[in-house]
Amino acid sequence: MAQLGGGGSQSAWGYQTVSSPNFDGGDFQIERAAGIAAGVGPDVPSSCLEWLENIGIDIRGIQQHPNAKTPRAWQILEQDGRRHEIWRTAQSPQLSSLLLPPFASLPPAFQRARAFHVGIHPEHPPIQLLKDLRHALDKHRSRNGTGLLSIETFTKASTKIQPDGDLWAAIELCDIFSPNEEEARSILGLSKLNRDTIDAEILKLTSPFIDAGARWCSLRRGAGGVVVHEKSSTNVWSIPVVADTNVVDTTGCGNAFCGAFLAGIQSRSGAEVAGMLATAAASVMAEHQGVPQGLNMGKHALLLGFC
Repeated sequence: MAQLGGGGSQSAWGYQTVSSPNFDGGDFQIERAAGIAAGVGPDVPSSCLEWLENIGIDIRGIQQHPNAKTPRAWQILEQDGRRHEIWRTAQSPQLSSLLLPPFASLPPAFQRARAFHVGIHPEHPPIQLLKDLRHALDKHRSRNGTGLLSIETFTKASTKIQPDGDLWAAIELCDIFSPNEEEARSILGLSKLNRDTIDAEILKLTSPFIDAGARWCSLRRGAGGVVVHEKSSTNVWSIPVVADTNVVDTTGCGNAFCGAFLAGIQSRSGAEVAGMLATAAASVMAEHQGVPQGLNMGKHALLLGFC
């Protein structure tokens, strides 16, 4: 209970692991590279804020609302990998505004950020927020390596998203789009792919998003690794999971991957290397109950160094 979550914190952790890669005895020399924007209530556990600050996250974007309750949810994991999320905070417009603060409410330094990462519901993407983020990036930065907008979906669609759906407008605004395999299939209305021929069919799950405007599509496949599809080169890389990962808790692994992948792309390491870095970060997250305490990558630092 009271484990820090919500996606943004794990994404920020993943970003930090790659954007501050200066080791000292196995530990990172922390640079305050990432910030997090969200709304909380007076009941937010101080341990959560301390954890963010300890790994160098700028928390000026965390806005406390005196009459709100901090968003909370239970995560129930089945042995077959299925996840059930049970919200302990009532669904309401206020909850939505806490999870996705409007651009105008962000601190000035956040508004000038070189990159943004946003988690979205595929059926209800925050189009105005994404437009504001895209406008800010294009105003202050070139899209050549900086000025990156990354989007991940955090749940599957209940039905196929039609061509005139807001999700496709959202993808057109972004640089990186990262669904997991189940989410991609639900968005596209595709049945489960044949595992015997999945390598030949995997483009069915990435090409539509590239065609919609994303520069990179990173398809998260859990134990199946990740597929990274790059628009400019038309290359597609299949990256396996890190061998011998001692899986304890998979909560937040996809979020950590997305944050690390964004940092890898931003560093101009190349999409394949960015995928490897992000996979390493996700494997570290999997080996911890809740969130890792600090940025020590342990044995996975070898993979980061190799990349």
